[in-house]
Amino acid sequence: MKQLPADYQVHRKDFQQCEAVIKANSQSFYAAFSKLPLQKANSIYAIYAFCRRADDLVDEHHDEQGLLQLRHELDEFQAGQTLDDPMWKALRVVMNHYQINLKYFYEMIEGQQSDVDFMAIQTQDELENYAYYVASTVGLMLLPILSDNHPVNQQIAIDLGKAMQLTNILRDIGEDYQNHHRVYLPQMLLKQYGITDADFQAAKPTAALIKLWEYEAQLADNWYQEGLQLVKEIDPDSQAALLAALYYYQAILTAVRQHHYSFLTERNHVSAKQKLVIYRQVKRDLK
Repeated sequence: MKQLPADYQVHRKDFQQCEAVIKANSQSFYAAFSKLPLQKANSIYAIYAFCRRADDLVDEHHDEQGLLQLRHELDEFQAGQTLDDPMWKALRVVMNHYQINLKYFYEMIEGQQSDVDFMAIQTQDELENYAYYVASTVGLMLLPILSDNHPVNQQIAIDLGKAMQLTNILRDIGEDYQNHHRVYLPQMLLKQYGITDADFQAAKPTAALIKLWEYEAQLADNWYQEGLQLVKEIDPDSQAALLAALYYYQAILTAVRQHHYSFLTERNHVSAKQKLVIYRQVKRDLK
């Protein structure tokens, strides 16, 4: 086993705190990326901790001032200062080892700001643009860690991020409407399919809402299929982790279908037992 660089060891507790964040908030990502070599896994935990902080400031705390403060801290970080905070200290170590463009961190914050100032998404292009800012940016942050060839793979990573964000949206339709009164499905498509506000207040989705759900799910499935090419091109020691993340997320769509499209009243997920089955499939597919 390759020994961790000295700075990763010095900041072991900072990385452990970042690991606790991903472990508590994303079982799918943690189950996938914890399979990486330790240096790569720790690096991804640090990036996830940043993204989770940005997301929670908006969705959990409704703290626009906190999001502005996070951007100010990112400005300081870019200028070479490292705050006495486990996340920033861990990220400094990561940046010393990998060439990650900080513009993606700024774009992530910009995407979260759009939720603070939420306006109904009008078109499919607007939805995909939103998905880029809040999800594809994450993939672009991770690519230098997962592969030495990351410039070649950027568009596939962008599309895979869009697939995962669409999956989140399709899983959380009821929760987003009830808790935040947000509908991320494009208004033009809602009108085209004859879907009104009342449809989101019902106990069960209408046939039209299911049809629109499947339209978006098929786009995501197509991007997941495209993402298989990215798996082949990244470092061999990263392939199982990325393929697992892809399969785990795609399985959320399957779970929604198996639960008869209950997305208005519950949040469907992939069980730990199902993830074990999927991971065995990952190992078979990579042979």
